[in-house]
Amino acid sequence: MKKYYLLLIVAFTSLICSCIKDPGLNDEFADMEGWIDMSQHNRFNERYFYNDWKGSKMLREVYVDGVLQSSEDRTDFWGKESFTLNKDHTIAFNGTKGDWLYSHNCLMFYIYGGYNWYEVLESKPGFLRLREEDYPVGSSFTPYYKDKSGEHRFIIFEYKGTE
Repeated sequence: MKKYYLLLIVAFTSLICSCIKDPGLNDEFADMEGWIDMSQHNRFNERYFYNDWKGSKMLREVYVDGVLQSSEDRTDFWGKESFTLNKDHTIAFNGTKGDWLYSHNCLMFYIYGGYNWYEVLESKPGFLRLREEDYPVGSSFTPYYKDKSGEHRFIIFEYKGTE
């Protein structure tokens, strides 16, 4: 009888352990772990992402040693892209479908055979603000979340939802 109780305890423990979510990213997005701040926690309710989004504003910000130095409206330069985030974690962008994930307070897309990721700055019904670090081309860099010293450039995207 004791053996059956022991087996039941082992089975129950295994079931509980299998239900605990791994703090890492799912298999499709696992390669992105080196690019995002894995210590972050989701700050926003994912249900607010399910929407048709139309770009409304784009800013370029420059930080030096962690302090904002300039902010410039670049909406006319960038244009007003639009995309749809579906509840089933698919994205539609310019007629192409891909996948998306919200994890570690980053919104990540897999589309056109490549990955994009954005820090979520604000999310509420009908409004979404994302930030992307603009890494220098052809030179070494350290992401802002790892080291705020030096100059770091960001692009801030604001979107309005149709719902």
